[in-house]
Amino acid sequence: MIFTDIDDLKEREKELEQDFETAQSFMSSLTESYISVRRSNMTKNLHESIRLSSSLGKISSGENYDEATEKILACIPDPKEQAECREYYSRDGTLKAFNEGKKTLTKTYRMKLHNGAIHWVRSIVKLLQRNDGDLIAFATLADVNQEVINDLLAQKIMMINYSTVA
Repeated sequence: MIFTDIDDLKEREKELEQDFETAQSFMSSLTESYISVRRSNMTKNLHESIRLSSSLGKISSGENYDEATEKILACIPDPKEQAECREYYSRDGTLKAFNEGKKTLTKTYRMKLHNGAIHWVRSIVKLLQRNDGDLIAFATLADVNQEVINDLLAQKIMMINYSTVA
């Protein structure tokens, strides 16, 4: 017979619930500056909530996670970046990362927006396991084009003016 202290289980359940509520609150507070804000149930392979700007196209709540992810990946013009993101953000890749102890996945890459413009974007995925055992992914996709361009310009200026700086 195995005895478990129910108080410890209740405390852990309360912590998980608070974490989930914090993540939900985070999603609700996001501004219009994001291209995409998504909540996905990785256990059920399902997008539960999606907010997209018109620059990305159409993905629906209730859609299969992997199928919706493929629609997003199709917007990445560079085949190498597309393959890296597929491995990183596929359901299997996300589950693997979580099982390895990773709770946040971040990647910056180029994406072709619905209007045809190619911009640098940054994807941040926060992983959280609910008290029912389901793994939930909260994901944002932000346009960081100007930030990346400014960084590249600063590097060029430093290389031109200070040839010893690498």
